[in-house]
Amino acid sequence: MIEADWRIEDACTIVCGSGNDEEIWVPTFASLIGKHVVNVTTFGRLPEILVSLSDGFHVVSFSTLKGDPEWTLFDRRSTAPIAVHCRSGAIIEEQASPA
Repeated sequence: MIEADWRIEDACTIVCGSGNDEEIWVPTFASLIGKHVVNVTTFGRLPEILVSLSDGFHVVSFSTLKGDPEWTLFDRRSTAPIAVHCRSGAIIEEQASPA
């Protein structure tokens, strides 16, 4: 989940981002269906998230708003799901609400 600015990149360009018109988002999101997550990492002094997908696609957060970076990763693989996000410059893991 990314609540602030974001972009989707391929190997050599920005495919689309939160600043584009939403009509561009739909086909771009559709092109990501079937891709697999190959890596998840954080970067920056106030951690942002980089999700690398198969076929060279990347989803990147980059908040420009006051406060914490606004992303959350949810792990719902067990009966006790967790949420991972950034708070005050630190990566925090908390119990997530079940879906």
